[in-house]
Amino acid sequence: MTLGNILFIVEGGRAEPTFLKVLWNKFHPGVNYQIYSYNTNLSVLAKEYFANGDFDEDLDLIKLLKEKGTDSKNNYVLNKVYQDIYLVFDLDPQSEIFDSNRISKLMNHFNDSAVNGKLYLSYPMLEAWKDIKKEHDPDFENRAVDMKDILSFKHTVNSDRYCWDRLRSYSKMDRSVFQTVIMYHLRKANTIQTGRSENPELNHYLNLDLIKLHSAQMDYLENENKILTLCTALFLVIEYEPRKFFTEIKTANTISETTMPDQQQ
Repeated sequence: MTLGNILFIVEGGRAEPTFLKVLWNKFHPGVNYQIYSYNTNLSVLAKEYFANGDFDEDLDLIKLLKEKGTDSKNNYVLNKVYQDIYLVFDLDPQSEIFDSNRISKLMNHFNDSAVNGKLYLSYPMLEAWKDIKKEHDPDFENRAVDMKDILSFKHTVNSDRYCWDRLRSYSKMDRSVFQTVIMYHLRKANTIQTGRSENPELNHYLNLDLIKLHSAQMDYLENENKILTLCTALFLVIEYEPRKFFTEIKTANTISETTMPDQQQ
């Protein structure tokens, strides 16, 4: 995929823009992008698409944001033409209007960045990216949060000494630390989707299906009343140059046997 002008449509006005700016600039500095904050959750967006009862496939997202968006200082970005549009939202299953069927419809609709846009979800929320307690954390692969604990999840992972010390401040995170975090989440995503625990390589990324992944997460939520913590927004930096990303991983040996668990499931 050729690097071009990108629009990120995000849920919040602080956490997501800050996260994306730091992440993106570590891997694709100089690539043009804009960020627009929706300032409400995914369930509200889903409700707009079901305003007339059935899912409205013809509803134009940019037009909707122009009419109902609240990020007034960034309205100008909606008037530009973009090669790719990405939506970065939390699942937020604790929302009073959460409807898993509606969210699944959104996942199917927003599945191509060059057409309608592509939706990257965090389970249950963005802060899942730092739910890694130490550099070698084999338990992350099965780590989940109970529905009753979701409201306190953000506070928990942001609390002192909870996560790996390199993740407690963006200032401590160089490119290699981000690579390690990305690989942890990619391995977990592959395990959720396929049931196989394997150190991720290029083929695992290329076979990753965010729709199937989401379906597996919804099954787990229904059966266990828990959600496996995962931040798929991390994979944005791989999408543009996947082969380059994994070549660099192999060269730098970012993920070693001392970092990732080596058991097979």
